[in-house]
Amino acid sequence: GFVPAATPELTTAITYSPQEYDESTLIRTALANSTELGQLELSRQDAEAVRRIARSQERPDLIASVGITDMGQTLGGTAVSTGWFGGVRVDVPIWERRRQEDADRAQRALDVLEQRIVATREQVTQEVQRQVRAAVSSRARIGIGEQSVTLARKNREAAQGMYDEGLSDYLRVLDAEDRLVEAERSLLQEQVQYFLTAVRIRRALDEDVTQGLPGQKG
Repeated sequence: GFVPAATPELTTAITYSPQEYDESTLIRTALANSTELGQLELSRQDAEAVRRIARSQERPDLIASVGITDMGQTLGGTAVSTGWFGGVRVDVPIWERRRQEDADRAQRALDVLEQRIVATREQVTQEVQRQVRAAVSSRARIGIGEQSVTLARKNREAAQGMYDEGLSDYLRVLDAEDRLVEAERSLLQEQVQYFLTAVRIRRALDEDVTQGLPGQKG
């Protein structure tokens, strides 16, 4: 936090270390490190194995029967033979239908897993992109803040010089000091935000974010 009634500074030192982030490299790293994606990939491999087994067993064992039917008719109590009909009937046992259902179920489970993998990859990618954009924006605001502090210090020195020469009262010096303190406070806040964004980027990469934090022993 800020030290009360003093020039703004952090009680816990945080070093501002601007970095150049390669978004495409970070995305590849995040996808490779993602624990959730790794678990989904293992589940997908299991589902593929189940599907292969189900498909290997889905070829039906057909039951065929041959029959001969008399196509004769009865007219006025007298049987008239019009010929014989022979045919083959094929039946699919109930357990074979269950095998087909098992294969279909395995395919649906695999489709769901693949959809989850695509969605998770997209989430990981978007989070990395969002944090990289935040870091770039924060760095730009820090640059503006540094310029504001430099200008406020010059104004404070000018106000002090005019007071020393008797050309103005001390209120102008106090006003310049207030502006300098405000500029330094804003700069510190932006530096803290950049630090937090850098931590969020590491979290998006599925890295241990506790390593390198202030107060942590490596």
